[in-house]
Amino acid sequence: MSAKNLDRHGRLRSKVVAFRMSEPEAKHLDDLVAVSGMNKQDYIISKLLDREVVVKPNSRVQKALRVQLEDVARELSRLTRIDEAEPETLEMVKHLIDVCESLTGTSISQVGTLERDIFNMGR
Repeated sequence: MSAKNLDRHGRLRSKVVAFRMSEPEAKHLDDLVAVSGMNKQDYIISKLLDREVVVKPNSRVQKALRVQLEDVARELSRLTRIDEAEPETLEMVKHLIDVCESLTGTSISQVGTLERDIFNMGR
């Protein structure tokens, strides 16, 4: 017999909720779950209940971030104009920026300033 599935408060999770998704939606969900470092059930529950998803860095998250960044870079490099990008790609770019900002504590808008400051330190 399998172990009981309990929530973070020790309550038994006995209700089953199921829904259908298209292939692109399912892939997008899988990508978001991988980058979060959470299991799919906890991720979906957190998002449905409007709870914040906090990314806890580990080797799996690092690998998922690398894979997603490579996929996004490959997709963006094939475009000639940004308006040709799929909405899912743009959503993933925004999500990856949010994750990177939360992990580093640095806003992407500050990156250019940081690079300039680091470059000037050597002078």
